[in-house]
Amino acid sequence: MPLGREDATRIVRFCMAGNGWGAASREDDLCVVRIVHADPADGDADRFEGATFEDALRAAAEARRLKSSCVEKQIAFLARSLPEPGGELEPPRETESTAARAEGRLFPTITTIISALVHETQRERGASSLYASSSGRLFGTELRDQWRLTDERRAELAAFRDGNPAGLPRSLAFRLDRAEEALASLTDRRGEIEALHVAPPQVIDRYSAINAELLGIIDELAGRAAIARARFSALAWMALLHAKEKTGVERAQLSSVFAWDHFVDDQHAVVSGLIAARQSYLHLFSIAAPQLARELLQRMLRSPIEQEVMDFEKKALEHREGGFGVDPAAWFNLISRKIDGFTEVEAAVRVSLAHPG
Repeated sequence: MPLGREDATRIVRFCMAGNGWGAASREDDLCVVRIVHADPADGDADRFEGATFEDALRAAAEARRLKSSCVEKQIAFLARSLPEPGGELEPPRETESTAARAEGRLFPTITTIISALVHETQRERGASSLYASSSGRLFGTELRDQWRLTDERRAELAAFRDGNPAGLPRSLAFRLDRAEEALASLTDRRGEIEALHVAPPQVIDRYSAINAELLGIIDELAGRAAIARARFSALAWMALLHAKEKTGVERAQLSSVFAWDHFVDDQHAVVSGLIAARQSYLHLFSIAAPQLARELLQRMLRSPIEQEVMDFEKKALEHREGGFGVDPAAWFNLISRKIDGFTEVEAAVRVSLAHPG
């Protein structure tokens, strides 16, 4: 039977993998899909229509606003699980309510598991970048130790997914399956990094792509599953995780910059943008977060560690030509302490979400 509006919206967001926003709707006799991409983000939505949502999705794919292979795969998957002809076009209201309750119940658990995994993939990204940019001179042992930590967190996510085969909402199951495929590919290609067959920019891109996939799962749940009285805490948690991810990318970028003792290509602009983006996410966090978490963040941002991080950043940004004289391992270890501080703030948000009263 044809796709309903809710499933079409989920396919759009699934195929976009967090790179923008999209939704499906009905307008008179038309099925409409609207898409706004984050890069570039001009605020204007592209509109695609058809007699069915399948037609509208395929029109978006033909315009290269969605990946055709992803659209077709998800349409085929849903075709195997939707009701037989004769049922309702839209899922019954009870089904939506049940899914929403399930997502609300799962949000704290799945977010805790994913954020712990992302913390390790972030660190693996930074260690891999430092190893590659130093031609294997630095962090060889640390990198192999980090693989073990990442794999432990990945196993926790797999255990969660496999332990709830019948209880996961369909869209969440989609996202977890895709994340597992990406994680498997990432770990299978570690040997390329160890053999120095991958340049640091490509190393960073690989890990950033999987982190975007994982954080996209949290974004989707935060927007749809969090109960009203805990919605601000959920949004604060999401903003903090994205601030932490921007800081993790900065860690990897400046690790290579300091190892080379100069910027390459557009790295200077990239690092400046990462710092600005982190500040934007932290501003959003400060608006939405519970008081205890806000206070912890402010205390962290007034700490000596924060001042040292800012000193490193200032030295990098004020010397485009290079010649920093900075030990990249010292930078890595320092900003890792800052990122660990974000994890402590995150714990305070998690407590608020578990006890929203």
